[in-house]
This record gives sequence, structure tokens and C-alpha cells, in this order.
Amino acid sequence: WMNWTKPLGYAIGHIHGSTSMLTGAYFIDIPENSGDLFFEDVGMEIMPTCGYQDDTVAKNTENNINTYYQHKPRNGECVIFHPMIRHRVGTNNSELPRVSLAFDLRLG
Repeated sequence: WMNWTKPLGYAIGHIHGSTSMLTGAYFIDIPENSGDLFFEDVGMEIMPTCGYQDDTVAKNTENNINTYYQHKPRNGECVIFHPMIRHRVGTNNSELPRVSLAFDLRLG
């Protein structure tokens, strides 16, 4: 599904449930300051595949601290993650719409 987030728009925290195997987002047009992607409660062993894991997340997980992982999306990037990871999108503080394609995958 397409997400066309107008200025001052955002997405509240949610999960995609157990009916899919993977969840993802393809970032089509991401203006500066249009909202980062936040993964909440990332103390779980399943991490989003944004290309790297921030050291802060690992340290907080070791110390059993409830934390989040903040990712700044880029045009043309695809982020894939487990559908049970709670996530949200920050406020679009730009003057332009933020455009992305979200998807759930189930194989088989």
C-alpha cells in the first residue's frame, strides 16, 4: 500500500501481526525532516535490516533497558523487518509530502 504523508502527518506505533513473514517499506520520496522510522522495544532478538545495528541498541539490550532504534530513511532504500516489531513514523516537519510503499510478505 502507498503512504502519502502530508506535512505534520505521522504514523502511530503499530505491528503488522503474525499473518505475514516479513514487513517492509520502500522509500520513494523522502524530503529532509519528513519523519524518521522508529522501531520500539528492540530488545527482541529480531532486528530491522537497515544495513547496520547501532551500538546504543546493543548496549541498552545488554542492560535490559526498554529502548528504540531510530532510522533516517533515504530515497530508493528498502527496509525489511519482522512484522511483530512495533514501529512508528515521526512527524513530517517538511513542507512536502513523504511518499513510501509499505508491504507485508508471506511466502508459501
